[in-house]
Amino acid sequence: MSLADMSSSRKREQDMVNFKGSTLTETTLYILTALNVPLHGYGIIKVVSDMTKERVTLGPGTLYGALQTLETTGAIKTVGNVEGGRKRKTYKITAYGKSLLEKELLRLRELVENIQISIKENNNER
Repeated sequence: MSLADMSSSRKREQDMVNFKGSTLTETTLYILTALNVPLHGYGIIKVVSDMTKERVTLGPGTLYGALQTLETTGAIKTVGNVEGGRKRKTYKITAYGKSLLEKELLRLRELVENIQISIKENNNER
């Protein structure tokens, strides 16, 4: 393994550590959710827009920056480079990416539950 490969491997490991303890942004959550099926950039933009009824619209800079980070951390992988004769990078979520989604889902369920309890308690105080 070359020095550059070792450095790249260490950076990927550090990025994965950084992801583990943090919450995911809404954009990241939607990108990972969209990638349950292989998609290229425009496909991701379209799926996220459709899922959110156009509330979330991803610009190319935001999308490709997020894809690069997700790929570096191992949350997604490239599964193809050509579609219909055109050169398009296609991405798909990995097992690690799915585990990130599952952890975030648990965190969000807890958050919603606590908000519901708080609202109920506030309504009972009236």
